[in-house]
Amino acid sequence: MSVKNKILSLTASLLLLTMLTLPAGAVSLDVTDPDAMLPVDIILDQDNKEIRKVYDLSPNTDPSTLPMGQFERDGLLYDCTDVLREVIIGSETQVITQEEKVDSDKKDMDTILSLLPQEKEVTTEEGFTGTLTLDLDSIKTEAAGYGSSTQPVTATRTYPNLANQDLNHLPKSITEGGRTLTLQDVQWQTDNTYNADDYEIGDRFTAVCTYGGSKTVSYVTG
Repeated sequence: MSVKNKILSLTASLLLLTMLTLPAGAVSLDVTDPDAMLPVDIILDQDNKEIRKVYDLSPNTDPSTLPMGQFERDGLLYDCTDVLREVIIGSETQVITQEEKVDSDKKDMDTILSLLPQEKEVTTEEGFTGTLTLDLDSIKTEAAGYGSSTQPVTATRTYPNLANQDLNHLPKSITEGGRTLTLQDVQWQTDNTYNADDYEIGDRFTAVCTYGGSKTVSYVTG
C-alpha cells in the first residue's frame, strides 16, 4: 500500500547582525573571502553611521560562525557591537510514501479494502508528522503461495462395426490434451441389421471405451 502526506513542520531562524561605526585607524578585514558567509540584506544608516547585515540561518547553524571581525568602508572602521536574533516560525512539507502488506484469502477489492486502513498517523525520524491516506490506484495483489492437487481425467472413445467383442482390437491407451490415458472400461453394444435382399448379415458390435488418468492442478493458497 502506498500512502502520501504533505503535513509537516520545522522551525527556521533569521539572525540580524548589527554593525556600528567606530573611529577609523585599525586594520580592516577582507570581506571578499569566498568562504565567508554572505548576508541576504545590508541596511545602511548613514546618519547614525551604522550598518546592519541580515543573515538567514537554519536552526542548526551556530551564530558564532558568522563573520564578526572589523572591516573598513568609506574611510570608517566598523566593529560588531550587537547581535539581534529574530525567530521565524514556518513550516516545511515533505511527501512521504509508505508500503503496507496484508494477507487476504481473496483478491477482490472489497475484501482487500476491509483489511487496509484508509488513514494512518505517522511521525518520521526527522520530526515530520501527518496523516497518510490510502492511494487506491497503488493497490496490487500477488500470490502469497501456491498448492497443488491431483484430479482424475477421463475420455470416452467409440469404436463401431466390430465383428466380435475382442479387446485385442481396441487401443489400450490414447492421448488427450497432451496426457496419456489408459483403457479402464469397455461397454459393448450389439447392432442387429439386415440388407435390402432380406437376408441376415449377422451381429456387429460397438465398443464404448473409457480411458482414464490424472492431472496435477496448481492453486493459490492466499
